[in-house]
Amino acid sequence: MSKHSIRLVLVFSLMSFMAYANETRINIFHPASYHKILDQYQGKAFTLVFWSVFCSPCIRELERLGKNKTYMSGTFIFVSTDGDNLIKEVQRLIEKTGLQNQQHWVFSAAQIDEIINTVDSQWYGEVPRNYFFDDEHNRIRLNVLE
Repeated sequence: MSKHSIRLVLVFSLMSFMAYANETRINIFHPASYHKILDQYQGKAFTLVFWSVFCSPCIRELERLGKNKTYMSGTFIFVSTDGDNLIKEVQRLIEKTGLQNQQHWVFSAAQIDEIINTVDSQWYGEVPRNYFFDDEHNRIRLNVLE
């Protein structure tokens, strides 16, 4: 391989890495993910925000949160209830609302009903749905965040 070819490979590799680095990391949310998040934030307060790309109130809520830097000083975890087959639409909306630097998840499309039941047996999947967890993990269901 010539030096020119090696340079081209390196340049394209770097460009690919930079494109990936600019994308928002979105984790796939499985039934066990809920307990994984609770364990990760043991002893810490946080808000779990469930939303969908097809939910106008959700989008308005995300836009408000993206603009309100004081409010966003708390810990928020955003979970799209859209299946992972819509991950590009989810990513586009996250970037549009300016929330790229937050933790993001999207439901596994194959396990949506099981995930909903794991999070809250009284929940039927309607969004927006938000829960605040205090530092002792007492869960409080919130209405649309204002």
